[in-house]
Amino acid sequence: MAIRTKDHSLQELLQAMNPQEIDILRHYLTAFGSRKEAEPLSLRLMDMLLKSKDPLSDAICSKKLYGKAKDNRYEKLKSRLKQKVLDSLINDINIERNKDWDDIELVTIKLRKKLAQYYFLSLSKPNQAMIQHLLDEIIQVAKKYESYQVLAEALKFQKYTVGFRKGATTYNLINQEIKKYELLQQSVNQANDLYYRMLLIQNFSSNVEKSKYRKYLKKNILILKQLYNNTKSSSVGYFFFLFERNFYGLENDYNAASETCFNLIEILTNNPAIFRKQRIGSAYLFLSQCKIELDENEDSLQYAKKGKLYFPVKSDNYLSALEIEFRANQSLQKIHDAFEITNDLIQNTQFTKASSLRQGIYHYYHACTLFQIKNYPACIKSFLTNSALSQDKTGWDFGLRYMIILSHIELEHYDLATNAVEALRKHIERSDREKPIRKRDRMIYQILRTLSEHSFNFKETLRIERTKLDKLESQVAHLKWERLGHELVRFEQWLLRKADSH
Repeated sequence: MAIRTKDHSLQELLQAMNPQEIDILRHYLTAFGSRKEAEPLSLRLMDMLLKSKDPLSDAICSKKLYGKAKDNRYEKLKSRLKQKVLDSLINDINIERNKDWDDIELVTIKLRKKLAQYYFLSLSKPNQAMIQHLLDEIIQVAKKYESYQVLAEALKFQKYTVGFRKGATTYNLINQEIKKYELLQQSVNQANDLYYRMLLIQNFSSNVEKSKYRKYLKKNILILKQLYNNTKSSSVGYFFFLFERNFYGLENDYNAASETCFNLIEILTNNPAIFRKQRIGSAYLFLSQCKIELDENEDSLQYAKKGKLYFPVKSDNYLSALEIEFRANQSLQKIHDAFEITNDLIQNTQFTKASSLRQGIYHYYHACTLFQIKNYPACIKSFLTNSALSQDKTGWDFGLRYMIILSHIELEHYDLATNAVEALRKHIERSDREKPIRKRDRMIYQILRTLSEHSFNFKETLRIERTKLDKLESQVAHLKWERLGHELVRFEQWLLRKADSH
């Protein structure tokens, strides 16, 4: 149900709650109601909003409960229910139930709750011994988890109570500590801001602005390094290593990027303030990709499997981990293992909001593994029905088209292969008007055209196109094979095998 208006926000929230949260709320309404006569109406309103598949307006709800479309009693009832919903959601039972949350998320919510509890007790029961114990606990936990905002606020309470009672020396020491943590918070805020600005460049800039992105990373790595040296804050350190990792990845310096991934994993593992399962998982995934680029495929496979453990099953990140695991198996020529992973990828997309392009890529992976195990009838059928890749005309769509040609050749459907080569020529001409085709892909087409013109005589094609094939086998920029690109069946190796067998 799509509910997006202010009037329907309570209904949307209720319908987003799971059965356990609804059960807690139901008990909450009956056990803690300050006006018992109102609670049955709160329950009725809750059930009414939960059961309706359509958005219910305030007028409809008011008429059902009070007999008229507009009644002040309904506004008060709705307001009370909304507050009870919010109160029940941050009940400790609900908080602890979120097993996918990291400790830091749970701690942050609990610290805020404890601070509110302290403030309430200090006003209503100021002479209770528990008050100071509660404040000491907040300060201790906030230091451990680098929750500087909460820490500074708690220390201010301590300054005005303990510090004031003990005299100027203690008061001034606490004041210095407050300033220290406020400065630390400013540093973390600055690091966070640099990180989100980096994301803005990544998500809203074109490939043409790659130099802008490189310049941004290089400049702010220096700033973050200085901040990290000055503060020793693990939060700042995390962003520093993240920027370094992205910079080395952009420069294709995969050894340096790998080392930075290890630094990230170490700082995340040893500091509860910044530990997030997703962050650890992402570091392992980046490391796995670096190892593929370095042709260290066994390591890549192990790191991909480790990364997968840190993500919820069927999440987007879990799919990314499966994808890297697939690539590592491909590189190791473990085609049957790779094939099983493609089945998992396709099955899992049924439970996620994966884009049609992403789903098309997974079906393409599946068809490529069918090609590699020589099930050509099944793979050509899959290739020919994969329309989603047309969204990326100079990338995945090119890979699909050249795999269709290879499949026709393997099936000895040479007329169909010739037609597909001609279709690829027209595709390149059309695509070049919008975005140039990669030099390697263009060279693959040229060799396929030669192969078609010489009646699919592989040895003759090899003789004519030897220079081009040598370039495809080289490490020349724009011509070398991309390990994580759309070319899963490496073209020059396929052609050489065909020439040897004919």
